[in-house]
Amino acid sequence: MIVNKIKYPVKRILIIKLKGIGDVILASLAIKPIHDFFPEAKIDFLADKSSFDLLKSIPLINEIFINGKTVSERIKTALKIRSNDYDIVIDLYSNSTTALYSYFSGAKLRAGFPYKGRKYAYNIFGPAERDKYHNAELQLKLIENLGIPIKEKYFPIQISEEDKNYSDSILSKYSGNDIIGISLTGGWNSKKCPHERYAEIIKELEKKYSFIPLILWGPGDEKDANKIVSILPNAVKIPNCTFMQMGAIMENCKFILCNDSGPMHLAAALNIPLLAFFGPTNPKFHAPFSDNSLVINYSELHCIICNLLECPYKHECFNELPMERILDQINNLINQNKITLNEKY
Repeated sequence: MIVNKIKYPVKRILIIKLKGIGDVILASLAIKPIHDFFPEAKIDFLADKSSFDLLKSIPLINEIFINGKTVSERIKTALKIRSNDYDIVIDLYSNSTTALYSYFSGAKLRAGFPYKGRKYAYNIFGPAERDKYHNAELQLKLIENLGIPIKEKYFPIQISEEDKNYSDSILSKYSGNDIIGISLTGGWNSKKCPHERYAEIIKELEKKYSFIPLILWGPGDEKDANKIVSILPNAVKIPNCTFMQMGAIMENCKFILCNDSGPMHLAAALNIPLLAFFGPTNPKFHAPFSDNSLVINYSELHCIICNLLECPYKHECFNELPMERILDQINNLINQNKITLNEKY
């Protein structure tokens, strides 16, 4: 138990996680166990700018640092981190940049992963086998290696009243209707189920149920959002909004259909039922981390889990995924979560 051997009061802890907002959501699982073990310590977080809105929604975070894009910005951040005199730095990303932040922090305990060329920065290590654990579990293993027990797996993300009010202003006109969300976002083009395929799925569901298809979209998705609305007469496209405003809107959905993406992880963190469509990425490592979510992929396809940013074929992992299998999995989701929908008679 490493942290039990600390002979000094732990006053300040820094958690580091860069890149995708979905990855930062998974990293947030570490915050409550750390807080529970060190209730008097201030917990700060270093992330990329895209995660700022999300991190503001976590009351347990004291201060947020943004990883700058230029060398001068990063030096300024590193100097600020060093001046804070951290007792513990936990690097949940462990790339060349974050290893430097960790090492330069001067913290007595520096935890990270023993990846090639970065071990110098840490004196506590997480597992080296990235292909053994789900991403969330991998990060929690590092916390456990510090000697901090994981008593519960809890996302500390909270939707603000302001964002809830925004959602109400958008959805009030649809009060009394069931809403099913369709999130078009995906970090890579190859991760995005084509909008035409989502439209086909919604048309099949409309044969049995009466509902509003709510089109959720983010940066780079608006063109596809407009196209799917043109195909589905009853579909509603949400306005351009913040990530957490989208979270508030998603809380009003019976369930979400989505790709492997930040909105998928946010919906899972908010305990919203969802079915996630996977193609180039492996659900073993990236599946939504919740008990009320399901995933689907075309597992027998020759190119499944290709990890390519662009599909060299015709998105067969989504377009040729049998509709019967999709509808069966949606039915499983409905039954698993005891979701009630207005059926057509």
